[in-house]
Amino acid sequence: MNPQRLEALVLARLSVTTKSPPSRSDVARGLFPFVSHRLTEGEWRRELESLVARLRTSGDLDPKRFVLTERGRARLAEILDVSPLPAMRGWREFKTKYLPRLLDGAGSSELEDGNPALGIVARELGVSPESARSEAALGDAWLKKALGLRGKKVTLDAVRAVLLARELGLPERQRTKEVVHLCAVKLTGAKSAKREDVLQARARSWLEADGNGAKTGARERPAARGNGAARAPTGTPDPRRTVEKILAAARAPGTTRFGSGWLTHVTVGERPSGTAKTPRPVPSAHSTVSACIRRCLSQRASIPSSRIRSSCASSA
Repeated sequence: MNPQRLEALVLARLSVTTKSPPSRSDVARGLFPFVSHRLTEGEWRRELESLVARLRTSGDLDPKRFVLTERGRARLAEILDVSPLPAMRGWREFKTKYLPRLLDGAGSSELEDGNPALGIVARELGVSPESARSEAALGDAWLKKALGLRGKKVTLDAVRAVLLARELGLPERQRTKEVVHLCAVKLTGAKSAKREDVLQARARSWLEADGNGAKTGARERPAARGNGAARAPTGTPDPRRTVEKILAAARAPGTTRFGSGWLTHVTVGERPSGTAKTPRPVPSAHSTVSACIRRCLSQRASIPSSRIRSSCASSA
């Protein structure tokens, strides 16, 4: 056990003198409950004698009498952070009012109301000890902190409103009624939570739905994530449509041809080595074909060149 704190405990007990200073037996008996978890009564009495000897050596205890000196009283007042040292009517009163200060320092003034359990739990919960004057007040203070409640009083309806809003993913409101109305408006698309507005919104949805409950003419909802269904990239054109566009450009009037066929040496993704640079065709056809080829290349589409050659040759 901490020797300095044992000395402070002895100083505290000796500061309560009432009509006459306490005897060694009074001090030993009054302080034994604090050390009984470590020492027997005999061991504690021997330890107390050692403490008394040290306090007399330090000048905190009178050399002949069992009373505090001015130095000892000043030391205790500094520990308790009080000035002057208060006069107590008995050891019980000191324990109720000032033992918390001895244990935790001046910051434990909230424990002076005779119920230290409240202050201990308040510090554990991280709420203001001043607002925890009763068990109910302590619970309310924690609810306000944990749920972010506004207002001076914590009511059951306010707690319900916060929890319900969080469950529904809605902005928090102070009353349950407000949360329910907000949810109904969002679910139905009504302009308000009035009975007539909600029924009208539901009727509109009912009229737009088929017999299975799905809305007619509505776009198909995307598949839920994680269902394993593969979806084609949005906006990806069919490669066959690209070939058709190329062929249409080849058949267009005024298109310049070269080689044995208009697109004999055009392949997607490659050009035979040694092939001469192609002459510039008519701008309109050239731009159309080039755009189609570039689109195929960007999509990495695999279109057999034989299919293009045969189709172009037949169009010649």
